[in-house]
Amino acid sequence: STAWERGSLAAYNAMRDPVWRKKILLYLLALTAGFVFLRALVKALAGNIARKQYTQELVKKNQELQDLIQEVSHTQQQLIHSEKLAALGQLVAGIAHELNNPIGFIYANMFQIRKYLDNLEKRSLDEESRAVVHKIDLALRESQEGSIRIRDIVQNLRGLSRAGSPGPGPGNILHKRP
Repeated sequence: STAWERGSLAAYNAMRDPVWRKKILLYLLALTAGFVFLRALVKALAGNIARKQYTQELVKKNQELQDLIQEVSHTQQQLIHSEKLAALGQLVAGIAHELNNPIGFIYANMFQIRKYLDNLEKRSLDEESRAVVHKIDLALRESQEGSIRIRDIVQNLRGLSRAGSPGPGPGNILHKRP
């Protein structure tokens, strides 16, 4: 007889023995319980791994969100600062415009007064009148220097309030005269 036949016969005889039947049944139950336990363990481990991956992904997404919030906050602060600067530029432009017109009149009138003084000096004047004309001339020169300084300040203010460079232009009443 072959090994297969002998094994089959031994298994048949063992199945007929009630003690062996109980042992085989207990082994089968233990194996089944072991498989059920292993399956539950694998499922729990898989759940833990998935939970850990989800937690890591959640932490990563949370950090990205925090970074975006910080970037938006920084951008908002820059925008507020830019708006303040724009408002300040408009205010400075308005002040410069309001100052430019009266300064132009003052500058033009002083230029005209200088012409009158030059004509007056050409006439024959006594010593006292010449001294008065000289004092007026000195005061006029100082006033012209002051008006030129004010004109330069106004031009600088206008330059701050716009992107272009400040300076005298053909349309500017206060451009320097030769």
